[in-house]
Amino acid sequence: MKRSIRLFAFVGFVLFIQGVLGQEAKSPWDGSKELFPGIHHVFLERTEPRLMKINVVRIDLQTGLYGVCTSTKDELWNQPMPDHDPACKRCKTPPLVVTKRQTTRNFLKENRAAGKKMVLGVNASPWGPWGCGASRYAGRMGLFISQGEVLDDNDRGRPSFIVLKDGSVDFRYPGSDIPNDKIFISVPGFAVILDKGEVTAGAAGDKSCHPRTGYGLSKNRRYIYFITVDGRQKDYSMGATTGELAALLKEFGAYDALNMDGGGSTTLAIWQEDKGNAKDNVKILNHQAGGAERPNGNNLGFYLVK
Repeated sequence: MKRSIRLFAFVGFVLFIQGVLGQEAKSPWDGSKELFPGIHHVFLERTEPRLMKINVVRIDLQTGLYGVCTSTKDELWNQPMPDHDPACKRCKTPPLVVTKRQTTRNFLKENRAAGKKMVLGVNASPWGPWGCGASRYAGRMGLFISQGEVLDDNDRGRPSFIVLKDGSVDFRYPGSDIPNDKIFISVPGFAVILDKGEVTAGAAGDKSCHPRTGYGLSKNRRYIYFITVDGRQKDYSMGATTGELAALLKEFGAYDALNMDGGGSTTLAIWQEDKGNAKDNVKILNHQAGGAERPNGNNLGFYLVK
């Protein structure tokens, strides 16, 4: 009898340890929704340190199913912005046109109409001019390379998400020795927020809460992560700091990450073949303040190649 009791206790202990270990090994992607083959989505609502609505998408680049594209140059490329406010004190001369601003929704729809089977789009780079009147155009981005064409070659000290012509992906940092002619796509962000698994000092020191967009890469560069945190919506989502954005990306598997354009630009969108009662086939996963969709300087998209 005593031997049976001891055996029962031992089995119980083993099961307990297995349960604990199983909990520790649980992936944040357990229970995620597969939007498309190799593309998974998680939606989170957190109340600490404040109310936050979070969307995270992970793309498995090893599937070989997807191509990457970004916005293209406007027909007025490299010419002075025609609608620039001459009274602007920030700009002595009109900035040069790089792109015509476009919502992420219209970016998906335009690429679909052109024959690309676009499945996902996300806002990308900061742009200028800013704070001197709204222009339909965007410039002053950093190193922006679109489908192998250099549209803005001033890196402005900004890091970029890059796709090389050999198909590999990485982040390019200021001072990099990667030549432009090796790059197929480069979309610059604001700053590095996660470096080799550690939240950077600059990200940790930023205490301002805003809507955020972040790009992350796994250590082996197999996965790319896109995260949006909604903000400036008191009873819905208050926003995140860049340090919190970095920590979230690390939680979901990123090893390195960039803070991209945020605020009203933050947009993560997917294509739906069955649109249901929606106005079109594009579904915006996050929620912008007031429901407004900002035309962005550029967007990044993934489309089916097989």
